[in-house]
Amino acid sequence: MDWFLRDIVNPSKNDPYFTVTRCRDWFAGHLWASGIANGAGPRDQESIGEAVNGYYGALLWADVTGNTDIKNYARLLIANEQHAAQIYWHLYPKDSSTDREQPYPKQGLRNLVTMGNVMDWQSGAWLFWGSQKVQIAAIQILPLTPINEIHANAAAAAQRPSSLTTWGTGNSFSNQLYFISTRPAASNFITLNLVTSTTDRGQAAKFKFTFAPNAGTIQPVSSNKFVTADQSGSFAISAARDVSSSWEVFVVRPKQGAASGIYSILASSNEKYVTLGSGNALINNGETEANSAAFRLFAT
Repeated sequence: MDWFLRDIVNPSKNDPYFTVTRCRDWFAGHLWASGIANGAGPRDQESIGEAVNGYYGALLWADVTGNTDIKNYARLLIANEQHAAQIYWHLYPKDSSTDREQPYPKQGLRNLVTMGNVMDWQSGAWLFWGSQKVQIAAIQILPLTPINEIHANAAAAAQRPSSLTTWGTGNSFSNQLYFISTRPAASNFITLNLVTSTTDRGQAAKFKFTFAPNAGTIQPVSSNKFVTADQSGSFAISAARDVSSSWEVFVVRPKQGAASGIYSILASSNEKYVTLGSGNALINNGETEANSAAFRLFAT
């Protein structure tokens, strides 16, 4: 692993086997896919995502091996590559064509939003293997790893997984759990009783969540029973089931239009939102998210 790292992140001119940052062009401000010297033709870079994640991999390896100098060097390379992505690969249609840091003055080109290939003497909305806009955008995003979160909206990032219906081939259950659990807007516990009857946080029931694509289950810590919702939405929800099925699946997400830290709960059994019914009991009969009760989540 150290040899792989030295091949692209070596910082020392005294290394007898590897040149300094083999692929990086410090003058251009980014790396080239085939390296500084490419005898087969003009240099090019299609995927800035691969470039950023190459240096991110070096940072992770330096971190687990305790090499602080290489870790800091990798941080420098990542920061430079991210800046290059925003200059050369991310296009901004509303920016002025005369901006001093604008490499693409033609409006029609900037309207493409994402550059495909950057070369020595030309750039274009195309790839060696395709020219569809979705392909061009995707190759600048993938691979999707925690390094992509640098300028992400934390609340939106915590909400996005609620729309997943499958893991696909580019994600994993463990990676998704890590991503959600490290969002500042995400929490693991909710301080609501199945009947909201106390303003004392110390008296509130504690709940645990089990995540699954698009939804999850809720269990009070005290009884470990699954919270279940009536399919008709006529009766209050309760924590009464030893096993979970479709009636025990809920979507908990930041409530649209509400302040930060306010959540809604959707029952998958009938696709209706949890509201406060008679006696402040929780009931899944809200037709829209605007009708849903507003909940706060607290870690414990």
